[in-house]
Amino acid sequence: MKKTILIADDDKEEIEELRIVLNQYYNVISFPDGFRAFQRIKEGGIDGVVLNWQMTIYNQNELKLSTEDERYAIDPSWLSEQYYGDKVSVKLREQGFEGPIILYSLIARRFKTELEPYDVYCYEIGEEEYLGKIVEYFQDKLKQ
Repeated sequence: MKKTILIADDDKEEIEELRIVLNQYYNVISFPDGFRAFQRIKEGGIDGVVLNWQMTIYNQNELKLSTEDERYAIDPSWLSEQYYGDKVSVKLREQGFEGPIILYSLIARRFKTELEPYDVYCYEIGEEEYLGKIVEYFQDKLKQ
């Protein structure tokens, strides 16, 4: 049975690139922001996580209900840096999530020292073959 990877990114193209590569090995689900991703991960059944650092909400209609499931409706009070990828990574570890977490962005190395105690792997978009390295990281950590 395939393991499940959750991707959180507000860039649909980036999600699609990751999905194409990861779907070869894993079931993939995605959310456009850290808040909904965090809520879904807390429910269980997620084996690994890929988080973009800075995720924003562009469309005000998304505040009311941006998925078919009301559990993931956005509360405007949550629209802040507290649900950027680095903060979500720490919250997940503090709440007991043990699966591999990857934080990626154009400036991911900036967070390496801060997130090292939380066992969060930081990757910069644009690094040579970063998509392949993300797959390799999950394969190593999830032993597939």
